[in-house]
Formats: sequence, structure tokens, C-alpha cells
Amino acid sequence: MSELAIPRPVINDARNTAEGARKLPICVDLDGTLFRTDTLVECALAFLRLHPAAAFLLVVWLFKGKAHLKEQLALHAELDTRVLPVREQLIDYLESEKAAGREIFLATAADLRVAQSVVAQLPLFSGLFASDGSTNLSGRNKRQRLTGQFGDKGFIYVGNSRADLAVWKSCAGAVIVDGSRKLIRALGAEAPIVRVFPREKGRLRSMVREMRVYQWVKNTLVFLPLVGAHLLVDPWLMGKAFLAFVAFSLCASAVYTINDLFDLKPDRLHPEKRKRPLAAGDLSPQAGVALAAALLLGASVPAAMLSGGFAAVLACYFTLTFGYSLAFKKQPVLDVLVLAGLYTVRVFGGELATGVQVSEWLLAFSMFIFLSLALLKRYSELVSKGADGQVTTNGRGYQVVDSAVLATLGGAAGYLAVLVLALYINNEHVSAHYSRPRFLWLAAPLLLYWVSRIWILAGRGEVHHDPIVFSFKDRATYVVVFLIALLLVLSGPL
Repeated sequence: MSELAIPRPVINDARNTAEGARKLPICVDLDGTLFRTDTLVECALAFLRLHPAAAFLLVVWLFKGKAHLKEQLALHAELDTRVLPVREQLIDYLESEKAAGREIFLATAADLRVAQSVVAQLPLFSGLFASDGSTNLSGRNKRQRLTGQFGDKGFIYVGNSRADLAVWKSCAGAVIVDGSRKLIRALGAEAPIVRVFPREKGRLRSMVREMRVYQWVKNTLVFLPLVGAHLLVDPWLMGKAFLAFVAFSLCASAVYTINDLFDLKPDRLHPEKRKRPLAAGDLSPQAGVALAAALLLGASVPAAMLSGGFAAVLACYFTLTFGYSLAFKKQPVLDVLVLAGLYTVRVFGGELATGVQVSEWLLAFSMFIFLSLALLKRYSELVSKGADGQVTTNGRGYQVVDSAVLATLGGAAGYLAVLVLALYINNEHVSAHYSRPRFLWLAAPLLLYWVSRIWILAGRGEVHHDPIVFSFKDRATYVVVFLIALLLVLSGPL
């Protein structure tokens, strides 16, 4: 059975009276209506997160029918409906209607197990109708089930999409949730509209938020080869570096989106990450998949305009970042090494895009400074967890007691970067590039100040973001960068 035992209401004699119309039961759709997400897509993503090597099973199950696919995913995906985003205004409306004497029924194309979980979660429903592994309860199938239970024009139906038009044709009244104007016009000829919950605005803004554009500042590292070679004034090379910047930025946003799709449950349990568009339901998982695909396609365009070597580095970056999201971030020490490597990959990308070779000195400096920043990111997270009284981190391989060790390792890595700079300045080849290289020595104490300061701030819990993002918002960082740039000018580059 795909529905709970429901007594058939006596409605035929009362349908033409005001009281009878008022007491008609309300049947509510689930995906996109009661929930601001799609449980089938959520189940598929949860399954892929748990069993990535078994992705082929989705195709096998689908060949046996959509209802079978839903049943198998409900069995194997472990979807927690308690954390799914609901439409609070619709819940309030249904509660008021129930208090007025109406019966509320869940009528969904989701699998029976998912529907039962929702009914157990929300004390609204007198019964439910759902897919059962053999019948996909959507469109005409749903209409037949509901009219068979309540009679033609014997219920009010709450839905959100064109797939619900078949059901609305046989209902006594329609409630539209998040429907487009086109849908409302199409419905007007099929059934009287009882209420409309307007389409939520700001979807484009949600997409931009999901892309995390503020993180693009990290990709300015592709300009580092030009900085080291004093070629920032070359418009041709700057154009190539800009294309590399665009490619890395779009690729990074695609990975952020994919990562959020696979981390929906942990993000919803996080006090800050639950506000992300996908976790909050501001952006549907289907829209998230489409956005990620569009971003990857967009990243491939500037990559194709550059060298094949750059395209290979970008593919390596995507693979490493995706691997980090799925597995590496759970492994202590390995996670920070991969993070530092991702920063360095951007520098390599800038080299291959512009053809300007990066010196070994710059690579050595980058390795240590980025390792320090990667450790700083983990350290800041542990400090925040400790302040909240927690002892472990969700999905990470660290405990709060590890913070002292990370601070030691991170500070040491930052100071090693300054040591590399000092060794470079002391190198005899520097005089071939600068007429007054002694001015460069003053850059060392400036960097020592910056590294020491940011670690002290992290210990106080004041570095709440990615360290590089924090640096772009930090005034002291701009002062240090300005002074180092001034020293470069005074050193007289040749």
C-alpha cells in the first residue's frame, strides 16, 4: 500500500454548499512545494556522496522505472528529511486550515519511505499518498489516485509546477506555490485559484552568492609570474593572465557548487554554512547542477584560448579540488598540503598562460607561505570550535587539542618563507636584476611582522574567513604590500 488507511469523506452532497467547500481536504505536493528542494535529487546526491563508485547503479535502477529508482535511492541514500528546508509560510497556512477543520494529506511523487518520514516529522497530515516502487505517483497517476479517494472536484490541491496541471484539472480549488506567471495563466482555465504563494525573488543573486565571487581573489596568484618578472606593464601578457584568472575563477566556482551539492546535510547542520543558497533552499539542487555545468563550460572557453599546458593545469586543479572536497579534507596534514598545492597550481597556471617562467626561488617561497596559510585556515577553525566548547570538527581529521601543534607548524612555515626571501636577496644573481638590492632586505622584517600578526589574530579568533580572503580585507596587509612595492621601486629593478 502506498497510502495510509484513510476513511473516504462524504463530499458529494455538500460540495455545492459553502460549508462543504470549506471542509474539502487539502492535498499537498512535497518536492518544490512543501519542501524548497527536490527529494529525488537530494537522494541521488546523498547516494553518490556515500557510494561514488556505485554511480552506475542509478542508470540500472532508472531502466526499471522512475518509481523503482526512487525506491532504491530511499533505501540506500539515508536522506534525513528533518534538515530539508521547508516553506514556513505554507506550513503556517496549512496549520491554520487544519485548525479550521480541514484534513491535510501529503500527495507526493516521492517514495513512500520519504513520505512517511515527512509525515512523522510534521504533525499536519491525516494520511499520505506516495510512489511505491512500481507506480510513480505524479501527473495523471496522482490525479487518478486522488479522485479515486476523494472524487472529482473533491479536494483542494497545493502544487508548484506544470506537472501538477493534470491534478489541478480535477480539484475543487488550487493553491499555487512559487509558480511562474505562465503557470498561473495556464491554471486559470483549469481550476479556481484559492491562494498563490508568490515566486521568490533574488534567484540570480542566489546564483552569484553560490559562486562565492569573493573567493576569486585567490586566483590573482596567476599574475605572480608577471610580478616577479616586472612585466605587469605588458598588455599582451596581462591579457593572457586575465584569461587565466577568469578560467580559474569559473572553475573554482563550479567546484564550490559541486561541493555544496554533496555537502547539503553537513552544511545544514552548520551554524553559518546552512545559510548558503543550496543548503537554505534559495537555489534548488537542479539549478545547482545546471550552474556547475555552465561554470565548467565557461571555464573551458578561456582555457581553450590559452595553451594546452594551461588547460592541463586547470584540469589538474579541478581534479585536486574535487578530490579535496570528497576525501583529502578529511585527512590531517594531507589536507593542508593539498590546499597549499592548490595555491601553487595557480602560480603554475599563470606561468603556462603567459609563458613567463617562475623562478625556483618564487616557487620555494610560495610553497612555505601557502603552507602557513593553509595551516592558519585549519587553526582558525579549531579556535572557533574550541570557543564553542566543541572538541572535534565535523568531517575533518583534527581535534581542538591539535590547535597548538598547528600553530607551531604554521608559524614555522611562515618564517621559512621569510628565510627563503632572505636567501634570495643574498644571492649573487640579485644584483643582475636590481641596482640597489640592499633595499630589499627591509622586506624581510615587513613579512615577519605580517606573518606574526596574522597568527596572533588567528589565536584571538579574529580570522574568521579564508586567510587570503581575510588579507584582502585587512588594512595592515595593504600597508605591508605598499611598503614592499615601494622597496622594489627603490631597489632599482633593471
